[in-house]
Amino acid sequence: MFKKHLDDHWVSYRDHQKLAFFFARESCKAGFMAFIHGIIPKFFETSASDTHKAILPKYMQMLEEFKKKKKL
Repeated sequence: MFKKHLDDHWVSYRDHQKLAFFFARESCKAGFMAFIHGIIPKFFETSASDTHKAILPKYMQMLEEFKKKKKL
């Protein structure tokens, strides 16, 4: 079952881990900024939403690079 998930996405365990950690790190940053913004609205006015908008394109770029590497 574990290997099937990796094979379905054409990534190695290590590359899968990099993607997951990237997503987690960026999501935590955005969450922290949103939390602070909720308390003090003048801080991080667009930072959380900007971070969220930037996550998916970077994630997809990383995924494509890892897929190419795995297929070689």
